[in-house]
Amino acid sequence: MLVSAGRNITYTIDVKNLGPAQAENVVVTDRVPEGTRYVSGGKNNEGIVSFPLGKIAAGKTARASFSVAVDPSATGTLVSTATVNSSTADSNQANNSGTDSDTSIVSECDAAVTISLSPATAAAGQKVTYIVTVTNGGPSDGANLPLEATLPDGLTFDSANDGGTLKDGRIQWTIDSLAAGARTQREFSATVNEGVAAGDLMTTAEATFPSDPNAENNSAVATVTVQ
Repeated sequence: MLVSAGRNITYTIDVKNLGPAQAENVVVTDRVPEGTRYVSGGKNNEGIVSFPLGKIAAGKTARASFSVAVDPSATGTLVSTATVNSSTADSNQANNSGTDSDTSIVSECDAAVTISLSPATAAAGQKVTYIVTVTNGGPSDGANLPLEATLPDGLTFDSANDGGTLKDGRIQWTIDSLAAGARTQREFSATVNEGVAAGDLMTTAEATFPSDPNAENNSAVATVTVQ
């Protein structure tokens, strides 16, 4: 099973009384998994979630569930172990606990990109400055996230901040980290070439985050008009 960092997950615990007698004062406990925080279900006491289930007749099953929120920065695997106890004598305590350890945490980042430029109208030999803004809509924190912007024909690249480099007509950056809900900006400048025909020169900025749930806002366009 996969769960995205920053999203909720619900654990369901089934307790079956294999008999032969009715089980009295049944209580199930489960520890909130590391890398998560308690949301709802049962009674939480310093990370231990408990469920007083009362009586369970022989052959019957009772169910309990609780939800946790996975930390936006969490990685790895979630482990949850539930344990049941009863005041009724239990002839086989070896099956009184069960563990879920196959839930892997994945990253899910919703990149939203905007781009602005100044000036909007430029003449040959004039410098144009572009600002690209990337917002991580989450739910996960992001790391090593690629961002690029195209350099249109008719412009000569001047410089870029934060380690941006020009390769194959694209200014490229790697965003080392971007928390869910945070935003960052990258800037570059270029000069309008001599002899460029009057008209519009378009630049597209795009962030290609992994497991993006909404690709529609991953790119944006800015246009400079050459006089």
